Amino acid sequence: MEKTPNMWDTDMNLTGNKLQNKMNMKRIFNLIIPVLFTTVNAFGQEEAAWVEPNPANVNAEVKLMVDVSHPDCGCPLLLDADVQGDSLYLWTWEPTENATVPNGQWNASNPALKMTSEGNNIWSYTLIPTQFYAVDASVVYDVGISYLVKKFDGSAIDGVEPKSVDFHVDVEPQGCVDRVCAFPQYFREDDYLTIIYDNSLEEHPG
Repeated sequence: MEKTPNMWDTDMNLTGNKLQNKMNMKRIFNLIIPVLFTTVNAFGQEEAAWVEPNPANVNAEVKLMVDVSHPDCGCPLLLDADVQGDSLYLWTWEPTENATVPNGQWNASNPALKMTSEGNNIWSYTLIPTQFYAVDASVVYDVGISYLVKKFDGSAIDGVEPKSVDFHVDVEPQGCVDRVCAFPQYFREDDYLTIIYDNSLEEHPG
């Protein structure tokens, strides 16, 4: 004889369906979130200027980045410079104005500061901060890096200079990835120093 569904069976079926729907939605949500973050990281930046990578080892190469299409750049005269066969140049003054590669003149940038087009109106300049600015790593981390980008000749065109606004980016130190690390990584005489030892990275335990 066929069983007639009662109220209890109906409630159980509805509850089961709701739980299954929630589980399905959770799976979809978990799939969507990584895709969204990947899309933002690959194609969008919250700022017009940034450093890659960051956190960074400032005794190694980093890239100073600028998106001249970003509204915060304030640089409409720099748009599509590469498409027009033009180049952009770095102009920097911090952490020190006495960089090993001088800026040149405002109407004639130093050719050594020519930037690289990354496409899509994004430009970069690769440097080793401690060598470029001839300062200790602690200075770079404490002060940060200030710069702008401009055309070779920064002279005004109809009253507007072909340059960006002044940018300032902070560079964060890398965390401890070695067997023995000091914190802070770069310290001064009046700093408290902590030594971190990771026994799991010991090559000769005992």
